[in-house]
Amino acid sequence: MKKIVYGILGIFVLVIAAVIALPFLVPAEKIKEELVLAVNDATGRTLAIDGDFGVSVFPVLGLNASKVSFSNSPNSPNPNMATTDELTVELDLLSLLSGQIQVNTFILDKPVVFLEVEKNGEKNWEFSQSAPQSSKPKESTDPSEKIADLGITDLNLGNVKIISGAITYIDRKANAQYEVTDVNLAVVLNGLDQPFKTTGNATWNGETLELDTELGALRAVLENKETTLTAAIKSTKINASYKGSLTSVTPLALLGKTDLKIPSVKNLTGWIGQPIDAKENTFGALSINGTIKINGSTYAFKEAELSFDKIKGKGDFKVDLGGKIPNLEGKLDLAALDVNPYLPKETQSEPKQKKEENASKSEKWDSTPIDFSGLKAVYAKFELSV
Repeated sequence: MKKIVYGILGIFVLVIAAVIALPFLVPAEKIKEELVLAVNDATGRTLAIDGDFGVSVFPVLGLNASKVSFSNSPNSPNPNMATTDELTVELDLLSLLSGQIQVNTFILDKPVVFLEVEKNGEKNWEFSQSAPQSSKPKESTDPSEKIADLGITDLNLGNVKIISGAITYIDRKANAQYEVTDVNLAVVLNGLDQPFKTTGNATWNGETLELDTELGALRAVLENKETTLTAAIKSTKINASYKGSLTSVTPLALLGKTDLKIPSVKNLTGWIGQPIDAKENTFGALSINGTIKINGSTYAFKEAELSFDKIKGKGDFKVDLGGKIPNLEGKLDLAALDVNPYLPKETQSEPKQKKEENASKSEKWDSTPIDFSGLKAVYAKFELSV
């Protein structure tokens, strides 16, 4: 994720450098040629501007281009990694002179992006470098040094927007593909050490999702350090919120308060492409609120209040998604527990009369065999008090 951010910032800085370095009287076509060459040399890919191109110096340093494309890796069947109908950049000159970037306007209109992972694990957002290996300086492992290498001491974002975008993620190694359309995003950032806010919406699988996030400091995320995080997602399928700390991005680690509401688990699993065969009036509404701790593939809830269909309870539980099947552990205090609605439907081979005979016996426990085969999809270890 950070490599994508650094790649975008690197290209962004090259755009800024091209606008500043060239004299007032240089023709726009010459500026475009220099910009294209700079990006090509830095990434090993081809930047093309096939539409209008213009630059301005006063009152702002600006660049406007249409029909912009950035080529994909040679192994991809998609010729371009990214395209946009129009790109608009406007910068504050005085801030640039002090090594700070003040972006008055940065707008991508109808961008289309392909993020791809090949069968050999190669990622199309990791760019090859054209310089010979012997002439390459040793790459720093300190993220803060990488930011400084881009010439950025601080970053301020004003009118930064993505309008009607589309993002497609293709993992040929896992044979998976996801497409997000109608992406609209607005960003607010008054400095790398200031809150970083995003507001937007997008469509996935025919469902519109609204997203709001706020990071305590973007620099902390780039350096994989701890900062605060609030986030909320809203849709008809799922509503979730989080407020707490983000300890690291790689691996993902956070701790805070969360509130999850799913109107129908059955509808949600069908929407994400994993439908479940459930009885009527089961796998409906689910809500969880409490303290969540995430560490890699492990999700732990403390002091959680759980409501699932007619089951209600309180307690602590943990889910580990790192294995072949989910590993679920916990301790719950339930008001009542009836698992019968979730067991497999009665088979036709089992005579109804026999079942009634067993039930009529004066036994405290019904001896009719129970089929638990439907529970093999998860390993669960729970202490329950009812």
